[in-house]
Amino acid sequence: MDFTNKIDSFNCIGMVDPFEIESMTEAILHVKKLDFFSQVYPESVVRLAGDKPPKCIWLPYREMVEKIIKAVALYGRKENSEAFLLRFGLLDNQQWYLE
Repeated sequence: MDFTNKIDSFNCIGMVDPFEIESMTEAILHVKKLDFFSQVYPESVVRLAGDKPPKCIWLPYREMVEKIIKAVALYGRKENSEAFLLRFGLLDNQQWYLE
């Protein structure tokens, strides 16, 4: 795990800050800049992993963890799972968007 490059905002990982309305636009702009087609792992790692390369692990800053906990406490029981995940810009069923 990379302990030096911590994630300091939800937008860095393509998520929306649940307490900032303008965060959705920033997250979309950031995700559009990402390149999903280039190989980022060395060939030796890909050969060992086969069809499934290693998953990315990110370490959030304390402020992000506190926002996640606060969102769970405020909205976790009040909303269904789809509405709650949409607060972070996530979909429960990603195939829905593609269909």
